[in-house]
Amino acid sequence: MDDLSDWVAKHPQGFIFLSADLPDPYLLDLATRHEASPIAVLTDDPTPSQYRYWLRLGASVVDATTTTNHLHLQVNAALRGCVALHTTDARALATRLEEPPSDLAPDPRQIAILGALAAGATLQTAANLIARSERHTRRLLHNLLDDMDISSSHAAITQATRWGWIPNPPAADPSRTNLSRPGSNDRSNASERR
Repeated sequence: MDDLSDWVAKHPQGFIFLSADLPDPYLLDLATRHEASPIAVLTDDPTPSQYRYWLRLGASVVDATTTTNHLHLQVNAALRGCVALHTTDARALATRLEEPPSDLAPDPRQIAILGALAAGATLQTAANLIARSERHTRRLLHNLLDDMDISSSHAAITQATRWGWIPNPPAADPSRTNLSRPGSNDRSNASERR
């Protein structure tokens, strides 16, 4: 049996297969041992409702042009109960989780202020970024918070990220974080303190 689509026709609970033939002994072996749920969906241009349907079944979704190596990655992730996502897909899922209110139209300077604060800048740095005084910048920020009906800039940053106004802040780089306590016996820290 060298054709995966023939195998799928006989064992529909192992795979949902909606594209060109993909004979692959590795996947056939895995599917034979793990027939309980769909492992991969191959499709040309799936609609969002198709994605939701397949994901509810527990399937991993890949397109018809995926490489065999990527498909193996997807299958192995599914067998561990995980989902492997492309970086672009993960970013798309992490932004604009909901639509902003249609009556809320912030000034681009207000968005720039939130973006700067989300990146860790001070209000003074945000003011310099938009070429305004710190007092004017604070007023712009408070007006936006009032319009959003939110009381803190942290909550405003979170909501603005959910609405897709600002990107998710990058994760901290653990290689640049010093986790040692000052005063510890670590010689590298001692030389840095001198």
